[in-house]
Amino acid sequence: MTAHNASVSLNVTDVPTTGYIQATLNANTPNPMNKSYYYKYSGGDDGNGNVTEKGRGKITISLTLNSGPRYAISTIGDGGTQTQLTYQVSDALHATITDKNDKVENDYYNVLISDTGNIDSNRNACQFWCDPRVDNEN
Repeated sequence: MTAHNASVSLNVTDVPTTGYIQATLNANTPNPMNKSYYYKYSGGDDGNGNVTEKGRGKITISLTLNSGPRYAISTIGDGGTQTQLTYQVSDALHATITDKNDKVENDYYNVLISDTGNIDSNRNACQFWCDPRVDNEN
């Protein structure tokens, strides 16, 4: 099967919202406003940001952050479990995740978001993680 491209959108908020998942604060992040954060993915293959590929071939996932101007993509991570994913952050609202997809594997990509409206006295922004899954099947 030929690999495909997927589009994924991420929405974040600091208000508990039905259908959103509570985010995990980045280790040792400042949080002077003592906020909790929530996220929801859309798109992908299941409407929840997850991507499943049957067969082999590169998968490119285009990620767009669709939230207020105080939120920005800081980096993309992999939860320490991936062997096939690479990442590129284009700007504060866009990133690309590429899955080599040359073997069966379940991977997670994590998106680290900065809240530039919740900063400490050293101008460090509060940061939190949001993560969906990429499955490579036979």
